[in-house]
Amino acid sequence: MVMEKNNQIKNIIIVYDYSFINGGAGKVAIQSAIELSKKKYNVYFFSAVGPVCRELEKSNVNVTCMNIKDINNDSIYRALFKGIWNFKAYGEFGDFLKKFNNKDTVIHFHGWTKALSSSVVKKATDNNFTVIVTLHDYFSFCPNGGLYNYKSGEICNIKPSSIRCYFCNCDKRSYFQKIWRSIRQIVQNKYVKNNSKIKYIYISDLNKKVSINQLKSEDFYFIQNPIEVDKNVENKREFDFIYVGRVSEEKGVDLLCEAIDRLNKKGYKYKVLIVGDGPLLNELEEQYRNIEFCGWKKNDEVYSLIAKSKYLVFPSKWYEGAPLTIIEAMLLNTPCIISDCTSAVEIIQNNVNGLIFETSNIDSLCEQLINAMSSDKDNKFKSNIRENMNKDRFLLCNHANNLEKLYNQLVK
Repeated sequence: MVMEKNNQIKNIIIVYDYSFINGGAGKVAIQSAIELSKKKYNVYFFSAVGPVCRELEKSNVNVTCMNIKDINNDSIYRALFKGIWNFKAYGEFGDFLKKFNNKDTVIHFHGWTKALSSSVVKKATDNNFTVIVTLHDYFSFCPNGGLYNYKSGEICNIKPSSIRCYFCNCDKRSYFQKIWRSIRQIVQNKYVKNNSKIKYIYISDLNKKVSINQLKSEDFYFIQNPIEVDKNVENKREFDFIYVGRVSEEKGVDLLCEAIDRLNKKGYKYKVLIVGDGPLLNELEEQYRNIEFCGWKKNDEVYSLIAKSKYLVFPSKWYEGAPLTIIEAMLLNTPCIISDCTSAVEIIQNNVNGLIFETSNIDSLCEQLINAMSSDKDNKFKSNIRENMNKDRFLLCNHANNLEKLYNQLVK
């Protein structure tokens, strides 16, 4: 393959647990790999769990998938050990890397905790490759990955991997699960958290603020996550409010349902749609019959539903690094109502292009829901979004350009 003279790198290796899009991190990993392959680099995608998605199959990306199960779908015995250290991944990734020169190759990790384990990070750094990790979550230093206490329903302020952390039952499943995750974190701390060789990409100021003092590395770089939506959708408003995301406690969807139910009983009669799947879906669907639940939808269907809603509500209770849904809604000219603990406050200005309420405070949320529907407020927000939002910064091509610059800067 002929390379341009000003290129310092030849090979880009993207590493992620899955070969298909299963959330925001997977979407960024796969889309960026495909976009970078259009720049005539040799782009490789190494993963553990299949099947390989059509987008990757149709691209110029060289895909290596181990075709193994993740720890949530394997036997308990295998998951216990494989989640802490995956010997198979360690060996296969090591064999895979033998064909690359560490002087002209960069390895970019988007996630490893569900199947690959931190063994692959160790293999990359031991072979002196330039290693980059995008902070999609906080698994690099937090045992449950969220800096969140799932039992109390609050953001956790305990220092990760401290004595207090080990004795805190914060896991969504059980204390046994927390102990297992703590053991896994002890291993990860050695090869990730305390590894000064790793370079980090943060995706919001909040993302950097809560991570920088936890990681030994001194190399942090900001790159905006890419967002591309189909803007040719009908903007006929059929719903007052829409929620899109995982239907789980930390996402605050239960708080939204309770707030809507309270207001509707007072005579407001708001029409609300919940899009997504998760552990709370059946329970909420049974409890709130006046709210419409439609389960998970494909991207194009989600965009259409967002465009048909006056507001998107994002009631998350934990440190969301850089929620893609907020930007997708704004690109579709749908204003957002958000909690004040997420990085979305870096984009949403209260009462200018959206509304902000106090995290986990149902009275504050109810107040903003009523405020949103008063007079012609949504049109004011939409006008401000159109006039002031720099939509080009979120384009996938610009994301790839920024990655390319960073890769070449680091591989010298």
